[in-house]
Amino acid sequence: MAAVDEQNRYNLRMMSKTFDGYREVSHTQNSAVARLRKEDESYTLMDFGRGAVVIEMPSGYSVLEIPNFEGVDSEFKYNYKAQKLSGVNAAADYFNNKVYKYLQSGPALGSDHAWSTQVNISDIAPKGINGGKVTIDLERSYFNHNNKEYVLITYNIPAFQAIDNDGDFIIHWGEGAALADPGFGEIYWNAAVQRSVVEETTGIRRPYRYNTYEPSQVNRQK
Repeated sequence: MAAVDEQNRYNLRMMSKTFDGYREVSHTQNSAVARLRKEDESYTLMDFGRGAVVIEMPSGYSVLEIPNFEGVDSEFKYNYKAQKLSGVNAAADYFNNKVYKYLQSGPALGSDHAWSTQVNISDIAPKGINGGKVTIDLERSYFNHNNKEYVLITYNIPAFQAIDNDGDFIIHWGEGAALADPGFGEIYWNAAVQRSVVEETTGIRRPYRYNTYEPSQVNRQK
């Protein structure tokens, strides 16, 4: 078997947008990524560049530029044999304690597959939403384009019902897709949309809001 020796260098442009029924927050951040794999271990460095945050409310806009003069911002090491990630504590803990167990239930890599898996609601929903389990539908497709190999992953989270810490009735759903090389060493793009709404006793539904505020008062974590 040939020795595994991989190198990847690329730029990521990360963008997110959230709306809670009152304000819309858009965040853009650039990052340079370098990855080196030798046999059963890979090392990844991330260096964040400039970014910006735009907040839109009924009263107007607010714009904040995010400069970055630091060197390497994040370092990760992944052991393929142990299938464990180390580095930034929050990211490593999330992968090792939550993502890893779901990867284990998926089909072996190397061929097209469609499958379903059950996940804990607290692992995928916004903070404060708890409950039992929900089924996620996934599909993996390998293909060649212009003599280059790719793998496409798509997933769908069917709408499910849950209760948040305040006792409110929540409906949540989502979907996403990612494109990478067959070894998952380089991410070409990754996109996801998730939505949560509160259903009131009157039947009215509104965007779920948490850790936000109203102009005149602190909101009740909703």
